[in-house]
Amino acid sequence: MIVYKPLPWDHAQCVVDIPLEAGRLTSLPGHKQLPRWSPAPVELLDRDHGRRLVAVDIPAVITGSFALNARARDVLIDVVGHDAELLPLACEQEELWLLNPLHITDALDEKRSELARYPSSGRIMDIVKPVFDRKKLGAHSYFLTRQKEYLYVTDVVVRAIQEAKLTGVEFTALWSDEVS
Repeated sequence: MIVYKPLPWDHAQCVVDIPLEAGRLTSLPGHKQLPRWSPAPVELLDRDHGRRLVAVDIPAVITGSFALNARARDVLIDVVGHDAELLPLACEQEELWLLNPLHITDALDEKRSELARYPSSGRIMDIVKPVFDRKKLGAHSYFLTRQKEYLYVTDVVVRAIQEAKLTGVEFTALWSDEVS
């Protein structure tokens, strides 16, 4: 198993909260929303400072979640299974969904990981180079860490995105159970 950090493409479309709903999407990851979910109003930005942004299948990596168009939704919903729920977004420009991660893992091995900590409190500021406990990860392919709600995906998700030629996100390999 390989664990990756997803990163949005430079100059790609992005999804932003409508000002009256600001912050609604960033408070979701790790918390089940269905069946009470009502679509969050968002805007799909296709320009930034006058520059045209590239249209993509995964138009944003929202903190702790992917935003998906219909093509990406069809590819990923079965791949992530019970690790996420699909939440419709209210977007005038395009039909979009949020792939809300539901699994928060305690698999991060803090002793072996490279972590940046706040000097005053010792709390984790950043997970620089994670090391995971493979047994605690199990078969989860789309998850957050308990220590910091960072989104991670496994090679199963990356392979599905690459095989379907979905656009908008790239991945940095961070950890492999074959190396640790």
